[in-house]
Amino acid sequence: MAELYANWLAPLDGSAREDMLRAMRRVDVALGERVARADPSDPAGFRASLVAEGVRRVREAVALHGEGGRLADDDVAWLAILCQLLGDVRDVAWALAVEMPEPSAALWLDVLRRAGGDGVRVPACLFAVAAALRGERAQALLALEHALRAHPGDEEAVRLDRLLREDVPPGELRRLLSEARARG
Repeated sequence: MAELYANWLAPLDGSAREDMLRAMRRVDVALGERVARADPSDPAGFRASLVAEGVRRVREAVALHGEGGRLADDDVAWLAILCQLLGDVRDVAWALAVEMPEPSAALWLDVLRRAGGDGVRVPACLFAVAAALRGERAQALLALEHALRAHPGDEEAVRLDRLLREDVPPGELRRLLSEARARG
C-alpha cells in the first residue's frame, strides 16, 4: 500500500525537473538581487515586504488551485522559497490549509513534487495538514515520512506526525492543528 502512495510523492524527472531547477535558480538569483538592493538601514521593512509578497502569493496560489489551475514553475519556486524562509508566510499557508483543505492539498502536493530536494519539508507538512482534514491520514503520514527522510528530526514534521497518528475526530483534529501552529 505504501508503495502505491509513494509514486504520487515522487519528484518530477526529465525535462520537467530541469525546468523546475532552472526556475529555482532564477528565483534564488532574483531574491539575492533584491537583498543586495535592499535599504540596509531598514531590514524590518525589507522583511515586511517579503512577508507581504509571500502572503499574497500563498493566497493567490490556493485560490488558483481551488479553480483547478496550476502554478507556473517560477511561481512554485517563489512560493517554496518564501514559505521555507519566512515563518509568517508559513503561518498563513498553515491557516489556509486548515480553513481550505481541498485547494490547499492540491497546491501543496504540486509544490512538494515540483520543488523537490531540500524544499520538501514545508510543502510536505502543509499537504499533511490539508490531507488529514480531508480524511486522508494515510497520505498525510506518507508525506510526513517523505519530509522526515529529507530532514530527519524536523520538529514540525515530528509533532505533526505524532498528532496525526492519534485517533482524533475531524472537528477535534481541526482545532488541534490550529493550536499546533499557534504554538509554533
